[in-house]
Amino acid sequence: TPEEAFAYLKTLQQILIYGGISDADMEKGQLRCDVNVSVRKRDTEKLGTKIELKNMNSISAVRRALHYEIERQIKVLEDGGTHDQATWRWNDDAGVTEFMRGKEDAHDYRY
Repeated sequence: TPEEAFAYLKTLQQILIYGGISDADMEKGQLRCDVNVSVRKRDTEKLGTKIELKNMNSISAVRRALHYEIERQIKVLEDGGTHDQATWRWNDDAGVTEFMRGKEDAHDYRY
């Protein structure tokens, strides 16, 4: 959930700060994260298509982006649509995700 992601990142940030490892300030690029979001219809086993979110500039932005993107993906599915693997960016000023590029294969993700 967005709240679990927020809590995890806050805990990680605190560990890095208290351990003297980093100031872990996302706005300064000292801590970075991308977010992968996938929803699926209830009572289904098959995982949904992964959407990667970039441009996270704060832990609070991660939470806002997750809330928005989860609802966006649910609406697409409820309207009978599908998702293609893609990378989207979070526009914090507008409070929306914006399409960046499609991803056809797993190797496009460089993991």
